[in-house]
Amino acid sequence: MGGGMTEYLVYSDGAVKVFIDTGTTTIACLKHIETRKDLTVVSNSLAVAAHFFNLPQASVRVLGGRMRPDYQATYGHETVAALKEHFFDLAIIAISAIHAERGFMDFGEDEAILRRVAKAQAKRSIIVADSSKFGRLGSIHTFGLSEIDAVVTSGVIAREFSDQFNQSKVEIIHA
Repeated sequence: MGGGMTEYLVYSDGAVKVFIDTGTTTIACLKHIETRKDLTVVSNSLAVAAHFFNLPQASVRVLGGRMRPDYQATYGHETVAALKEHFFDLAIIAISAIHAERGFMDFGEDEAILRRVAKAQAKRSIIVADSSKFGRLGSIHTFGLSEIDAVVTSGVIAREFSDQFNQSKVEIIHA
């Protein structure tokens, strides 16, 4: 993730507002943005919020809604309504599956809807996914492979994915 993640943040004297999705991969991204001054983080994840407890330079907002204990995150119409009130410089979005023909996919409607709204509310969007997500088939289409700005992943991805991303001008950032 090195410099790639930070290139997507606006470096100016102004504040930066970031949506951070729930998930272990998004948690791994936090070290790349946590030192940014004037950072506002909005998340549905309690783990993301907890990460910033001792970092006074960040302002953190947790979206309300129905708590899903298995994800330690909020979902549902209240969460989506609260998310729609915000606009972001960057959305860091987790995903459950990445399929060459069907695109970015999830297994639950709540996750897919929240991720679509987060992407729509952001100037730039990044998908974070470890290499095990590539080639998986989910049950719900979240969005197409060309609909995001960058993919952050570990390891090498299959050529069918890298070719599609390159054709669509989606940056691939290796962690």
